[in-house]
Amino acid sequence: MQAPHIPVLFSQTIAAFSQLEDGYVIDCTLGYGGHSEGILTANPRLKLIA
Repeated sequence: MQAPHIPVLFSQTIAAFSQLEDGYVIDCTLGYGGHSEGILTANPRLKLIA
């Protein structure tokens, strides 16, 4: 099943967080979580507050 929303500027968002090694990311617009999932997949030591 595909999510009803496709994140826009996905690769740009992942790139913007690519230098973070650890810490917390706050997602105030979680929605279906596409950007947050990508950020956490690329940076497994980050933690998410949503």
